[in-house]
Amino acid sequence: MHCFQCQKEGHKKHECPSLKQNSNRSSQDKVKKKPSISFSISMSKPSSLLQVLKNADAKKILSLVQKYPDEWIKCWNSTSSMDKNSLVTLVVSMAKLPFSAIIDPPAIQLCAKAMSKLLQLSLNESKANSDSDLALKQVENAINFVARLLQFTWKQSKSEIHGQIQSILSAANSCLTINLPEHRLVQAKITKYFDELEKPWAIKTYSDENDPSGKTFCNSFM
Repeated sequence: MHCFQCQKEGHKKHECPSLKQNSNRSSQDKVKKKPSISFSISMSKPSSLLQVLKNADAKKILSLVQKYPDEWIKCWNSTSSMDKNSLVTLVVSMAKLPFSAIIDPPAIQLCAKAMSKLLQLSLNESKANSDSDLALKQVENAINFVARLLQFTWKQSKSEIHGQIQSILSAANSCLTINLPEHRLVQAKITKYFDELEKPWAIKTYSDENDPSGKTFCNSFM
């Protein structure tokens, strides 16, 4: 079809400026729409979500967790098949979540399973390479992880949370080489968290929300 101006000026169909402009706009619109569709599809895989989380800041992590809650939980259910780098991304992303964020955490057993596996992999790597710092880094990640776990309000019982967090701290402590000064400094932080766990207000559950005597644990060991 020719536009009126082309008919008047004798343009051929393929030379019509108006048709060319409309065609270019249509192509550009199609190109713009493709990335968002691809992004939504890719987020259905936990590994893809982890890839996006890897270099994200706290604000971006929170946004992704809120936008893709099912995929976030799938990640925690898939830790058995994850390598060390994927586990690091997962637990560090959890630790980075703002303390003020109101979201439900994964089951505490899933959290403990992921952190324990990461610590074991790091300990094995540390021994294989005779480099104690490889394990130390993940122990520090475990401490930050525990600090964030203690900021959640849990649907599970206090005894469940208490026992699983203790198991994380114990696994972290077993990765340390106590004759090294820097390891003893980190062990002191672990000991403080063991002490905090014994305080009745350290672990918050939904059943505590109407308790006027309840206190909020404030992390002072970071």
